[in-house]
Amino acid sequence: MEDLQRQFSDVPARQGWIAAHLTDPGLVEALLQMVDDSPYPLGQWIDAFIVLEEWLEAHRRCAPMQEQLGYVHCAGAAAGSGAALTTLDAVVREMLDKYGFAHSRPQ
Repeated sequence: MEDLQRQFSDVPARQGWIAAHLTDPGLVEALLQMVDDSPYPLGQWIDAFIVLEEWLEAHRRCAPMQEQLGYVHCAGAAAGSGAALTTLDAVVREMLDKYGFAHSRPQ
């Protein structure tokens, strides 16, 4: 995790998100595997999680990190061949606006 924080030391929002949410080594491994299998770089994944977190807060909802990981993964997969045309956080924002997040729950 410290390597990830150093990698994004110039982007405080990303660094803060990493420190707050990537505390489980298994989750980190799952995230990095999904990043490797996707057309989006790690920074865009973190930005997408920040968008998702802001949406959850604005709607007074919460979801376990594993569910959030699945949501971002599915959103990226849904973008399909258009993935190169937009950022992952934009895809997640659009998916949240259209469909919400069924696996979230009230706080």
